[in-house]
Amino acid sequence: TNGGNVLFNANSGGSDYAGGDAVYLLGQGSTISTSGGNITIGGGAGQDGSDYAVTSNGSSDGVRFENGGGGFTMDAGGGNIIIRGKSNGGQYGIFLGSQNLITSGTGTITIDGQTNTNMAGVYTSFLGEVTTESGNIGITGKATGASGYGVYSENTEFTSQSGGITLTGVGGGTSNGLHLVSGTYIGTPSSGSPVASGDISLI
Repeated sequence: TNGGNVLFNANSGGSDYAGGDAVYLLGQGSTISTSGGNITIGGGAGQDGSDYAVTSNGSSDGVRFENGGGGFTMDAGGGNIIIRGKSNGGQYGIFLGSQNLITSGTGTITIDGQTNTNMAGVYTSFLGEVTTESGNIGITGKATGASGYGVYSENTEFTSQSGGITLTGVGGGTSNGLHLVSGTYIGTPSSGSPVASGDISLI
């Protein structure tokens, strides 16, 4: 779009989706670009994405992005990117694989996932970049299953030139709230100048 918003809204009837992933996006080299408009993925009867996209299917996720061969890019171009997903008896609240989430200027990126199973509230694998210029990045994951992770990340870069980056995780039982493994990078984009300001917080 040329400044218009993009919205994916699940569960508009107010009930959990039992047929599979509440929101499923397959990459295959595609791009969603808004040139300043917001990109919102969520759910709820309000049909504005302000609530979670919720699945109750035992083998599915609230929000799932898959590679499909060629990856997938969301570029808000100064707008905000907001993703909210929840698993109610399924698997991951949010599963993100082989995508780039990008915005510029003061645009922010917010990812909020929850699960009541032994998976992860937010799971990122070979995600590529989650990057802003001066806007903040906030990743929040919560799992209430006995061995579930709040945020599980591998091979993902969370970067900002001058915005703050906050990862917040609450794990179930004795599991880690934040489980950051091989290939996870948090800081300045490798191609950019050093960060002038902006805190990194792991909670």
